[in-house]
Amino acid sequence: KTFVLGLLHQGYHSLDRKDVAILDYIHNGLKLIMSCPSVLDLFSLLQVEVLRMVCERPEPQLCARLSDLLTDFVQCIPKGKLSITFCQQLVRTIGHFQCVSTQERELREYVSQVTKVSNLLQNIWKAEPATLLPSLQEVFASISSTDASFEPSVALASLVQHIPLQMITVLIRSLTTDPNVKDASMTQALCRMIDWLSWPLAQHVDTWVIALLKGLAAVQKFTILIDVTSLKIELVFNRLWFPLVRPGALAVLSHMLLSFQHSPEAFHLIVPHVVNLVQSFKNDGLPSSTAFLVQLTELIHCMMYHYSGFPDLYEPILEAIKYCSVAQAEVQWHDHGSLQPLHLEFK
Repeated sequence: KTFVLGLLHQGYHSLDRKDVAILDYIHNGLKLIMSCPSVLDLFSLLQVEVLRMVCERPEPQLCARLSDLLTDFVQCIPKGKLSITFCQQLVRTIGHFQCVSTQERELREYVSQVTKVSNLLQNIWKAEPATLLPSLQEVFASISSTDASFEPSVALASLVQHIPLQMITVLIRSLTTDPNVKDASMTQALCRMIDWLSWPLAQHVDTWVIALLKGLAAVQKFTILIDVTSLKIELVFNRLWFPLVRPGALAVLSHMLLSFQHSPEAFHLIVPHVVNLVQSFKNDGLPSSTAFLVQLTELIHCMMYHYSGFPDLYEPILEAIKYCSVAQAEVQWHDHGSLQPLHLEFK
């Protein structure tokens, strides 16, 4: 016990206490002494130490190794009220994660490390449901912060897939009707959730973003919606270039455009970028790209029909999509129930 405590506080010879080799040593050591009664003392010790370590904001690699250890030895996870604190601190730690590399191998490794940490949180949420809501409150506190000195990591998006979808309605209503949440904070939160569309393995991010957009419209927070749409719609459109995140990005883009019917401003922000994307979809010839091209063309036709007073602006787009199946069918706004004017109209 004293030896392990020394490793975690002082390291070992040339090894720093935060070296991943220290955690690997302890992890493997636990496997070897599982049948010894003394292992129970180590479990108690590690429950305290892992909380301390997480509060020190470990780097992604170290945090992933810690997650490996805690996944194999759940007895080391803090219990009771400390489990709530542990989860909240783990959320804060993820919010500090960064990957400065642009190399594919390092990026893949980073995503893998983040996934291990988010999976650990999911396991704790399942084992101790009382930890879930405080964890989500911590996520919202991070993404709604207006502190300009800190930008929470997009890695927080990795947690979204682990939040039960049935909680969406209750959580969004709670957020949008809370008088303590200022408009500036809500704007920040929505912008950062939209940024989550960039996370390659995130599932259901589009569902949460659209739910928040609808929730804000329901309480008539139209200024927030207009500001965020104008600010972020080009970023959302840009995500269509990346196959992994394309479905979610297209869903959010469609909702934003179809909800923004009071002005062509949002649509005209993406108009200059449409032709290049359409040509890319045409050139790669993949079935998935062809399917998305049909959906995108339908959306673009819908927008051009709605704002029909700009024929010169739309001419290059019409030329680019004239051989697409949806163009040949001469899509009209009212022909497609999915593209009826949305119920979230700005007055």
